[in-house]
Amino acid sequence: MLETGEEIDETQHQPKFYCNRCKRSEKLLQERLAWYTESLHYDCTLRVGRENPKMFKCHKIVLASSSEAFASMLYTDLVEGGKGKDDPITVDDESITPESFDLAMRYIYGDAENFQTVSIACEIYKFARKYMIEDLMHAAANKIKAAAPHEILQVYETLKFLDKSDKLKDALKTIIVRNTNEVLSSPQWIEAAPSTVLDIFKEPVLKVGSEKHLYEALITWGEKNSETTSNLRPMIDSALKQIRFMTFSPLEFSKLIMKVKNWNISIEIK
Repeated sequence: MLETGEEIDETQHQPKFYCNRCKRSEKLLQERLAWYTESLHYDCTLRVGRENPKMFKCHKIVLASSSEAFASMLYTDLVEGGKGKDDPITVDDESITPESFDLAMRYIYGDAENFQTVSIACEIYKFARKYMIEDLMHAAANKIKAAAPHEILQVYETLKFLDKSDKLKDALKTIIVRNTNEVLSSPQWIEAAPSTVLDIFKEPVLKVGSEKHLYEALITWGEKNSETTSNLRPMIDSALKQIRFMTFSPLEFSKLIMKVKNWNISIEIK
């Protein structure tokens, strides 16, 4: 049975309960975080980063309890498990910087969530996914899902390696679909990869003012990414075929034809 204390909230005239066991758990987390931040009682050292590596004093039991990958690395016959506490174990993961690794460790040790930017959250998500750290994955994913529309293309391309079973990929697509106007107007749009552009244009429903808006955004992207007009066709043709030109007014369509007649671009009417 949980021990409880009672604290009176005078504004609501209702008793507000707190859990002493929860308070003890919070204290334990703070103490465990101090093991990491103050390098107390450590029994392994991790080296992170290739160009400017940093050393992190950690605890095998904490890492292993959070990650099956670390458990296999540190508590089996692998070379890493036999190293002394000051003999560095290299974390061979170029996708995470020492700064992001530090934030990941702070979360593992003390539930300290301080992912300042979406790009940092992406780094941590990839690291957590690789090392099978479920709680850290969820925390990073929540930060990623809160990305602003002008950030979402960079996030989508950073995490494009995700397989179809990963729900985060669907969440990113949903953000793009629901904020298409803002995405196409963002500075990141012209930097998008051709495969990303096609992914967006293949979506059956997009929150955009009109198909004309899609067409104009595609032309803007194509012109910025083509060295010459003759290179524009192979750059945009696949995405162009996803546009529903039947929704154009006769005047809009005639202006389009006049503009593209010298580009040798095929237009599929649908």
